[in-house]
Amino acid sequence: MITSLPHQWFLWVIFYFISVDVPWISSLELYSDSQHSVLSTYKRVRRLDDFASIKDAESLIPKNYSIHEPPPTEDGSPIQVEFYVLIIGIRDIDEVHEQLTLELNLQMYWKDTRLSHLSDQMGKTWVVLNPVLINQIWHPDIFIDHVKKIEQPKLISTPASLRIYPDETIRYSARITLQMACAMDFHFYPADTQHCQVDMKSFAYSNKILRLDWREGKEASMLHDIRLPSFDVGLGNTLNFSVNTSSATYSGIRFTVILRRSISFHMLQTYFPSSLFVIISFLSFLVAPESIPGRMTLCMTTLLTLTAMFAAVRQNTPTVSYVKGLDIWMVGCMICVFFTLLEYTVLLKLRNLKPKQGKRKNRMRQQQQHHQQRQPITPIDQSGIYARIVSILSIT
Repeated sequence: MITSLPHQWFLWVIFYFISVDVPWISSLELYSDSQHSVLSTYKRVRRLDDFASIKDAESLIPKNYSIHEPPPTEDGSPIQVEFYVLIIGIRDIDEVHEQLTLELNLQMYWKDTRLSHLSDQMGKTWVVLNPVLINQIWHPDIFIDHVKKIEQPKLISTPASLRIYPDETIRYSARITLQMACAMDFHFYPADTQHCQVDMKSFAYSNKILRLDWREGKEASMLHDIRLPSFDVGLGNTLNFSVNTSSATYSGIRFTVILRRSISFHMLQTYFPSSLFVIISFLSFLVAPESIPGRMTLCMTTLLTLTAMFAAVRQNTPTVSYVKGLDIWMVGCMICVFFTLLEYTVLLKLRNLKPKQGKRKNRMRQQQQHHQQRQPITPIDQSGIYARIVSILSIT
């Protein structure tokens, strides 16, 4: 009995805590119930989200969908892929390497009848999808001629969007920075106009399967009037064309960026100073010919200054094998100064020739006179008459 007494006291204590309503025990039970309800709600929402995402994915891409086959058309005609290009700005014009960098929004439209059920289920004007899904559906294999680099400015995600319209039209839009080569013509530099053509074509599908065209009412355009320090920017020749190869004929579209150079920079930097130097060289005609050091110094200094200016201008212009308009102007200015120097040299030579010719004539005249004075009297005849007269006179 004594040994079992502690055990009895322990059972009485447990019975007391169970029978009495203790506050902290009730609060603990309430906390446990709330946690259980929140967890169950979270699991239920998570199951619904998972179900919805799985349902959307299955409705978007059917099991028998193939990204290797183009979408079928009703009458077997080629798939019409339409484009819209919005030029945001021109980032760089590299004349030395003949490169052009554009920032633009590119939109492509095509129809895929295999995805028509998505818009019917959603019942909206269009459905916005993650652009990553573009790799899971068929899309046109478009490439750009003469492109060197294509980049996408990315902050958190890639600036692109994917839409599906109720009429089975898919629209893919992306912001890209395009660096491409542009064949430039500098024959009339700096009064030149450059035409940079951007051609987009299909690489694998011929025009019997894929046909490119501009979106109706949405051709290539500029967001606003783009102003550059050295060029006036324009846009033209938004058309579609065909490329014939040995294997097939491919469809393509083209828009042209027109760059008209502003000549005001070269007027102040090149034309006006060189014209002044030529005029200064012409002022040497007002200097007296006797002032040889001053006139020669003026002509030579002007010629050397134009030569240095010509070398500096050529460093900022592209290196081409033909003659540019600016080269003709600078060479013409140098020739004018050179002829001014040549004219003064010929004038000095002529002035030096006149005294020499006068001295030569005087010398010849003196020699003739001296020769006439020293010339002996010729005999009257050769029969000895003169000798007889002299002997007679001597006898007398």
